[in-house]
Amino acid sequence: MNSRKVKIILILSITFNFSFLATAVYSRWYPPEENRPVASAGRLHNKHLLLEKLGVSGTQQHEIMEEIQRFHAEIDQLNRTSDTHKAALVDEILADRPDAAGIQANIAAISTLQKKLQESTVSHFLRLKKSFTPEQMENLMQQVKKAMKIDENSTLF
Repeated sequence: MNSRKVKIILILSITFNFSFLATAVYSRWYPPEENRPVASAGRLHNKHLLLEKLGVSGTQQHEIMEEIQRFHAEIDQLNRTSDTHKAALVDEILADRPDAAGIQANIAAISTLQKKLQESTVSHFLRLKKSFTPEQMENLMQQVKKAMKIDENSTLF
């Protein structure tokens, strides 16, 4: 009888521990939206929350979201093209007889696309600047620095 009670207590204990652990992990990795970071790990998250924190008005938000959608469509296309060249570069490296000219062509194409991504990003921020107040733009750039893990003593570009 004692052995049976111990088994039941052990099973209940393990079940509760697992439940607490699962809850802790879920809360850590999936915090409520209002507690999610706006910027972390090199990315801006939750654009609507970011705009709310920046104090953006309704008309500003509409303009800004249109610009963000246009920008993401542009960089998604550039990234897809870059991924194609990266895959071709890997194929060249893995080939029995790698083609040096093909490798150089893919490296050049990737470099050109990376330059276009940088130019597109800077143009995007310059277009956004027209929709933000100076204070909002300063706050946005602070969030960008935080996302890029750049401190006050560093430069952004």
